[in-house]
Amino acid sequence: RRVVIGRFGRPGAGEDHADRWTVSRARKEAMRLLGTMSSGVDPLAEERKRENTPTLGNGLELHLANMRKAGRSPRSIETIETEVPRLFKAWLDEPITEFRGVELVAIHDALTREGKCYLANRAVAHVSAIWNALDKVHELDGRNPARAVTRNRYVPKRERVADDGMVEWYAKV
Repeated sequence: RRVVIGRFGRPGAGEDHADRWTVSRARKEAMRLLGTMSSGVDPLAEERKRENTPTLGNGLELHLANMRKAGRSPRSIETIETEVPRLFKAWLDEPITEFRGVELVAIHDALTREGKCYLANRAVAHVSAIWNALDKVHELDGRNPARAVTRNRYVPKRERVADDGMVEWYAKV
């Protein structure tokens, strides 16, 4: 396998621009990479895998396209279109397989503490739907992060009428 370490005189990857590649620095990096490769690890495999894994943003686009194709409600589409970028802004460009259940639980708990119980549950449902849409196409590695979340119970906002009280009403109507 051939691996490009860097270009002579140019800054190293992710490092300070003052720290340029030199022959001695390239030799040290080559020795480190050879040690990794001699143990059977491909140093570029993880990078390639990360590049080929769809992001949360890719999943959002796919899920919205599926919803439009299936003729879902414009309001439902608009809800997902606005909530996902707002709630998961930091995750839109990250591979979806790196989004862990622990992180989704933290987001869900934060929204719940703010008194946004229904929004917290919707956020989890959005991530789950996006994951499932991508999984059908890409056969994702790992587990849907929404499985780690215990959703809030819905509490009715108003009292419901008991069925036995409806008998009199039906008779009058």
